[in-house]
Amino acid sequence: MKERLHRFFRKLYFSDELSVRMTVFRSILWLFTPLYRLGLLIDQWRQRALSRQLDLPVISVGNLTIGGTGKTAFIKYLLEGLTASGYRPAVLKRGEATRSGIILPGCDITEGLSEYGDEVALLKRNFPEVGFGVGKKREQVARELLQKGEFDLLLMDDGFQYRQLKRDLDIVLLESDSPDRMFILPAGPLREPSSSLKRADLISIRDYPGEIPDKQKKFTIPVISHQYKLQAIRQGDCDVTDRLKTVKLRLVTTLARPEKFEQFLTAEGYQIAERIFLPDHGEIPEEVLQPAGGPETVVMTEKELVKLPVELQGRVNCVYSKLQIKSAKVLWKMIASLVGEINYADL
Repeated sequence: MKERLHRFFRKLYFSDELSVRMTVFRSILWLFTPLYRLGLLIDQWRQRALSRQLDLPVISVGNLTIGGTGKTAFIKYLLEGLTASGYRPAVLKRGEATRSGIILPGCDITEGLSEYGDEVALLKRNFPEVGFGVGKKREQVARELLQKGEFDLLLMDDGFQYRQLKRDLDIVLLESDSPDRMFILPAGPLREPSSSLKRADLISIRDYPGEIPDKQKKFTIPVISHQYKLQAIRQGDCDVTDRLKTVKLRLVTTLARPEKFEQFLTAEGYQIAERIFLPDHGEIPEEVLQPAGGPETVVMTEKELVKLPVELQGRVNCVYSKLQIKSAKVLWKMIASLVGEINYADL
């Protein structure tokens, strides 16, 4: 049932073509939008009244919509640059699983890492020297994290709507489809109206073609763009990037907008024979990894890979991509103004 609801709302919120039945259903949901907006205003007022400032810089990476806009990949990009420049960042996550708490740098908790959520597991796997604070009350988690470890700054994931912790830099990620054409919850995917972007310090738009002209900038804040480039597809330690172009693949993903991942692969010349789109952050049933060709024909991202049993992780094909940012110096100069020198040449 959860999977069917996920498919239904994904189509309702992001499809360009809707049936008459779905259009009517969205019209009914639209009647509840004023109640949602009232609740949003009350919640934001409450959070602002409780807002606290920390003694070190806080950088938020968030979005306007439900579902993925690549926040984890953007956090990963920032961690790469910050650690390469000698800084000690920590990450604040709301958490998508059953466990919350503090994960200190160098702490080896491989056994229970997945309990903190797939995104925490993915980031910790790539950055063992980075600290993590996981929990819904991120202001409280941040203070606990700072009591137990020494850090230079905090990266708050999915923090644009979290007003209880003051931030020094608000980065908002958008897809190339304009939020001006979307509906606010529950009729559409917008958590807030697009006018909320005036609170942001920097906007990055995914896959924006070419340079962003001034006439496209609705607000007077910097606008940059980002995109993903394929690094490799690996099966365990083996690079199968080229070999898989002759194989019909089974795509298994828990991404919020899986069609973006499929488009990414097909643009690189891969053939997708079957698609298994599971709910965002959902579990992966073992039976979906047993197609006729075996797990060796399954392709997924690191986000799904970290959820699999160790004995299966080396058998499925994992896509590794790298985030690239146009006008990246605009971003890093803003961060440098908070923390100090950044090694641009290495980015």
